[in-house]
Parts: sequence; structure tokens; C-alpha cells
Amino acid sequence: MAGKNDADRILQEFLQTASPEERRELDRLLDERKRNPMNLSQMDISGSAKSMAEDLQKTMGLTQDNVRRTAIDMVIRLARQHSPEITDAELAALVKEMVPDPNAQAKSTLPPDLLQTMVLQFVTYSLGEMPDQELRELPEGWAQKYWSHFPPPLRQIISDFLKSGTGRREFWQKISEYFR
Repeated sequence: MAGKNDADRILQEFLQTASPEERRELDRLLDERKRNPMNLSQMDISGSAKSMAEDLQKTMGLTQDNVRRTAIDMVIRLARQHSPEITDAELAALVKEMVPDPNAQAKSTLPPDLLQTMVLQFVTYSLGEMPDQELRELPEGWAQKYWSHFPPPLRQIISDFLKSGTGRREFWQKISEYFR
């Protein structure tokens, strides 16, 4: 039921950040669906769900960009108001600190060599290639704990590898680039 949970999460995020116009459009579409229900043979359920999820994700992305731009403008305005002599370099550093770039590579608080070992163990386990002896030595729930410590960009690299089945060489090359 991961797909339903993802759809619920996306819908909740949309409802929390949607503008009044976006909410009215969603209500209009739902009313239209009630007035003109489709029978199951006419519906492409997976295609519709995928399309709706993509649309919501695009809308969420645009909304997040707008919120970020508004936050940056507010930081700049307040900084200049309280400290008119602030330099552009100081202002840029302040904005970077106060409104972090969501696309910037998040860093872990763990040492890189430890994190690389965790990646190796996690991927070996996920591929079903971890020796039983090594698996028995790891504490219960270790895979979830490891995953929670991986920064989002690292999670994405791992997830892409495990889902798409890209070559190991390409995967480890991306891991090496991440840790440079």
C-alpha cells in the first residue's frame, strides 16, 4: 500500500500549502467527477493516479519555490532594515544560513568513511548478498536506522540503484562522487 500512502502524503502536503485558487480548482474537479462518474472499464486507474501524482508534485514544487523566494525576500528586507550597512557578501551568507537551498547536498554528521561502510552494508543487504554471519552481528532494526542517517541525496542514489538496477560500477562511481 505504499502507493496509497504516497498519494495521501502528497494530497496532505498539497492541502496544507495550496492557495485558495488551487483548492477551488481541486473542488471543481471533484464536483465534476461526482456529476460525471466514469465506469471502471473507462478508467485507466494507474495512468490517472500517476498523472494526478505528477500534477500535484509539480504544483507542490512551484509552491515550495514561491515560499522559498518569499523567505529570501523577507530575510533581505529585514537585514537591510536592521543593518543598512550590510555588504552583499554578508547578505548572501545570511540568506544561505537562514533559507537553505533544498537542492543543496545535505551533509551527514557521521564521518564519511563510516557512512560509506553503512552504504556498503545497506546495499549488500538490500540485494540479498549479505553473508548470514554478518547479518546476525548487526542489531535489530539497523537497516531503518542506517536509512534515517543517510542524507536525502545519498538516499536518492541508493534508491535509484536498487529500483532501476543500473550497473554497480555506475552506482559506486556516483557514491564516490558524492563523497568528494
